[in-house]
Amino acid sequence: MIGEISVDLSELVRISSLIKKPLTFSKKFYEDDYLAAGGSKSISKTGFDKKDDSQIWLDIRYKDPETGKESIRGKVKVQIDVFPADQADKNPVGKARQEPNHSPFLPQPQGRFELSLNPFKMFNQLIGPAIRRKIYMLLCCLACAFLCAMMAPNLIAALIAKAI
Repeated sequence: MIGEISVDLSELVRISSLIKKPLTFSKKFYEDDYLAAGGSKSISKTGFDKKDDSQIWLDIRYKDPETGKESIRGKVKVQIDVFPADQADKNPVGKARQEPNHSPFLPQPQGRFELSLNPFKMFNQLIGPAIRRKIYMLLCCLACAFLCAMMAPNLIAALIAKAI
């Protein structure tokens, strides 16, 4: 396991159910609510995205079972929206990327591995661009060395014939 995180959203859910309106876990909600005072150690005011204050970076923590030390293993960027049940039933969204795909729209992933019988396409998918350039340069150097080795007997014979 890489790590885990838990965020207490009970206050957000309680407020949303009381006012019967959707709420977003945002910087404003965090600053106005009890979470800023002392709630979760996984949420910090600096964790909110600079461009969109409704998205937050959360620390993924790991507790070593042997030493008991806690360390940060990574971060995940999330946006948390809470809807009352009646509004969620009126406006259904698909699971993952299934239709209807909205709120938010989830595009198809890019850069996935595709099986192919074309060896060049497979090579391009398996090898990164920097290593690919090095391999191409090595192949060019080997081709030049091969050509020189194949042409050497003809050149030497021509030089000997000219000398005689």
